[in-house]
Amino acid sequence: MLTLKRFFYGQRSVVGKFLIAGKPIFSIERPWLANEPWESCIPEGEYPLRAYSSPRYPNVWEVCDVPGRTHILIHAGNWSRDVSGCIAPGWSYRIQAPESTDNACSVARSRAAMGVLFDHIASLESPTLKIVSAVSRLGE
Repeated sequence: MLTLKRFFYGQRSVVGKFLIAGKPIFSIERPWLANEPWESCIPEGEYPLRAYSSPRYPNVWEVCDVPGRTHILIHAGNWSRDVSGCIAPGWSYRIQAPESTDNACSVARSRAAMGVLFDHIASLESPTLKIVSAVSRLGE
């Protein structure tokens, strides 16, 4: 099983971390907006992963069985605006001031991190993603 631990919930993005062989790979997602398709990160929980490929997103992984959602992919991206409800990995992350005119967070070297993450997922007998939170969100 692959675990994504979310540790920062901002107004424009969510940042998390995978641990692969003891090394961190970070993630960027859209903010939590009540699981709104194409706009929100997905709820915490456990989800099967399957290989997915399309002309726009060749050779990526799909997060399956998310209630009320389809086509949630793990693919390259650096900002939350690059993912429409999907997850983008990166080797490092940056959290900017909340009043920034751009998205508040980003990840770097997404394609390189994606390769390592995808090799790990492919090695799993039954690829599953578990999403947990390391912090409480405001208002809950």
